[in-house]
Amino acid sequence: MQWLSKTASSGLPDLANLSLGEQFLMFRGVGAAFPALAVLVVALNPSLAAIAPLIERWLDLSDPVAHPVPALTGRDLMTQLELPPGPQIGQLLEAIQLAKAEGKIQTRQQALDLARTLMG
Repeated sequence: MQWLSKTASSGLPDLANLSLGEQFLMFRGVGAAFPALAVLVVALNPSLAAIAPLIERWLDLSDPVAHPVPALTGRDLMTQLELPPGPQIGQLLEAIQLAKAEGKIQTRQQALDLARTLMG
């Protein structure tokens, strides 16, 4: 995973310096195992400074990075953009969620516009 490539001298991911996009991908990648990751990080590095902001994000169920709410569904994309089912739908949904987590889009219409742009 991209977020794992940023490592601290201890060999742990440099969690304090992850971008919003990298945080989104990290939360998506570890999912429900995030508490275990937090405990591991604290056990290996007693400083809470690196993990505390991420714990706060994870505990806030309205946080768009740790707990994203999809702007669109695959069915929305197929209907609105007249797309057939396939891997492109998942790729578009992933890009839309990432853009929403990074604050680049907020509305359903912006999500559709981004999908159109990504399709070329």
